[in-house]
Amino acid sequence: MAIVRTFYVPLTREPDIMFGLRLSDMLWVGLAGTGDLALWHWRLQPFPLRIGLMTVVSVFGISLAIWRLQDATAAEWIVRWIRFSMGAKLFLP
Repeated sequence: MAIVRTFYVPLTREPDIMFGLRLSDMLWVGLAGTGDLALWHWRLQPFPLRIGLMTVVSVFGISLAIWRLQDATAAEWIVRWIRFSMGAKLFLP
């Protein structure tokens, strides 16, 4: 008697891991969390300023992970813009 085994193969190169985020997107969430932790332990600044900076870092990191345009994240668009700006411009006469 044969046993049927089913293997699920993802159809995309990077499947969704958690809440629709891919593994490469989780890097930005982790970096935002690390930045928040570093700001939390930074005792030189007053408490409201630290909370404000933590909010800015969290929003920036999560927006880099979530925001997509034409199936490319904001971080990929920033890298594309930097490479385009640094590259040689070839103009036809």
